[in-house]
Amino acid sequence: MPGPEAEARASAVVDYYERYWSEGFWADNPYERWKLDLVRSAARRLGSNARVLDVGCGDGWLLEELARSGLRCEGLDVSGEAVAIATRRGLRARRTDLDGTTLPVDDGSFDLVLCLDVLEHLFAPDRVMLELRRAVSPTGRVIIAVPNGLNLFNRLAFLSGRHVDVMDKAHLGGHPFSEHLRFFSRDVLERSLRDARLRPVSRDFFFPRQLTDGRFRAAPWLARAVTAPRLHQRMPSLFALAFLYECAPA
Repeated sequence: MPGPEAEARASAVVDYYERYWSEGFWADNPYERWKLDLVRSAARRLGSNARVLDVGCGDGWLLEELARSGLRCEGLDVSGEAVAIATRRGLRARRTDLDGTTLPVDDGSFDLVLCLDVLEHLFAPDRVMLELRRAVSPTGRVIIAVPNGLNLFNRLAFLSGRHVDVMDKAHLGGHPFSEHLRFFSRDVLERSLRDARLRPVSRDFFFPRQLTDGRFRAAPWLARAVTAPRLHQRMPSLFALAFLYECAPA
């Protein structure tokens, strides 16, 4: 049985995400569209009747887009508010604790398992990755996306004594801490995938064509300076803001 400290921690996490979805913090943006395009491409290769599980589905926006192609979609999320929104969209969604627990799905029951911008919010991402591996069929795919916590801009901020996570919204409201609990570099992500017996078959790296974040005065020209020479593709460990890996079960 979990002790009082673990129960308080779990309650704080749930409370945060209930507020996140009830107050409408999520917004459509180029990063979400980038992920959707890559997931759609992977889903097409698996066939129109593929079963899709989104671990950390939020309000079901991405699953709704996929379901329009006839894919059989299911979502899991820690937030009851998010699950209620996804259900109103006509999706099959369930509330469940995602952090280090056994997911309520059968072994090998999905052709495509998604976990997009979730692992950095968890205390035990390594255990969740094992669950993603368990849920996917032997011929299926797992797609994982995480922010690059050690991108050059974060490194410079940390060196200057500031804690600015460029892929985290908490600082937009002046909060002193990031909402991210774990910080992934490319090396950490790839080692975690190996430990979970997931073999990358494709790697994609994100940097927007336009930066509108007011925290960075150089934002208007900085995006061009990175994307024109494709620095985020050539040196993703430094310049990519996020990684998206499509993996096969090893």
